[in-house]
Amino acid sequence: MTTIADRVDLPSDVTSFRRDPYSLRLDQEPRVEAQTPDREVDLHQPAGLPRQISGGFAAVAEDLERRGRDWTMMVRLLEQQRLHLETAERERTRLYETLESILPEVRRTGETLETSIETTKSGDVSANLSALFVENLRALDELENTAKALTANLLWTRSSWEQYARSVIGGQKMREELNG
Repeated sequence: MTTIADRVDLPSDVTSFRRDPYSLRLDQEPRVEAQTPDREVDLHQPAGLPRQISGGFAAVAEDLERRGRDWTMMVRLLEQQRLHLETAERERTRLYETLESILPEVRRTGETLETSIETTKSGDVSANLSALFVENLRALDELENTAKALTANLLWTRSSWEQYARSVIGGQKMREELNG
């Protein structure tokens, strides 16, 4: 490959030009040889364009289109996963509200049952223990169902969050590739 330095005819008093290109004095203008067909350097080609585009313009267009599709898919994936995560979080909020409403009922029925058992032990059999057991069991069942739903929701939220976080990290990598 021919360099510009090979085509420059230097004045005789500048013998070390190749070792120190800054040694050329400004008042001595180098002469450029005429372009010959066997030379690889084309001085008439615009400086901003590369000499060759790998794959041509079609390859550049295909690459940009593919990257555009990748970005569009990432945006859609993030939106879908964000909505999924928000739904899980709303459900968790609703379940905790249900838990807060059940706990006082569980306490109340448990205390009523305990008091009735103690009065029955002392000889007062006027309380309907069977109905109190059923009422306390119903409250405990509701508490258990809410606890199971909260456990399932916790796993759902965790999974949704991890998927969303992985997608965000993937999006960040795509962003770094674009900037890098």
